[in-house]
Amino acid sequence: MIYLKKYYYHKRNNKLAYRKTYRIEFAPYSRCGNLTEDYDKAYIEEINKMKNIIEELNNKICLLNNSINSNFINEKDYLLLAEGIGNKMNKIISKKRLIYKASKKSFRVNDFHKQCDGKSNTVSFILTNKGKKFGAFADQEWDSFSSLKKGNNGFVFSLDDKEIYYNIDGYNIFCNSTYGPCFGKGVVIYDNNSEIEERCMDESHISFDTKGKQYALAGCLKFFVEDIEIYELILEDI
Repeated sequence: MIYLKKYYYHKRNNKLAYRKTYRIEFAPYSRCGNLTEDYDKAYIEEINKMKNIIEELNNKICLLNNSINSNFINEKDYLLLAEGIGNKMNKIISKKRLIYKASKKSFRVNDFHKQCDGKSNTVSFILTNKGKKFGAFADQEWDSFSSLKKGNNGFVFSLDDKEIYYNIDGYNIFCNSTYGPCFGKGVVIYDNNSEIEERCMDESHISFDTKGKQYALAGCLKFFVEDIEIYELILEDI
């Protein structure tokens, strides 16, 4: 049979916090006796219904655990991030911490590296001068060495189109002391020292499955960055 277990939340620092996610448990098939074909189909349908309920509840938990104070993203934007992390790593976001905001700190790449080097499981939210919003998740550590880091858990996502684009070539992030956060081989973020030339680039289709879209994140090849927010995430197993 199907059971729904709820792990209750408790007060911590006068704030409600869920410690665990919801999940479903059901009796092994072997314990259910001889099922007819019709009953078997109904059994599977009920399981799928419960999975949908669990997904909805987990999304609500994600919103509760990740209230944010940002000028260009909101709590619902985290649902795309949570979906991607769940699909790739079978984990949920339990906590997050803002470690870099360009409009408050600076747009210089050395400030990015100072705040983010050595940090893994980070999400970068980017606002362009064209008003486009997108994000990228990286499970590997940032550093200042010239290196293209391999990994299969990275992905990028468009907050405008509500689409997730998963990595296809095994290259997750690119680290270099003269660059900002770069993802795969084609999403390149420079600093904004040049006020004449739009230097940041969106060629996300090189390393990510953009479903046939060109410039799937920024809507154009070159752009300026209006703001960047980078969060360090604490993940827990589902």
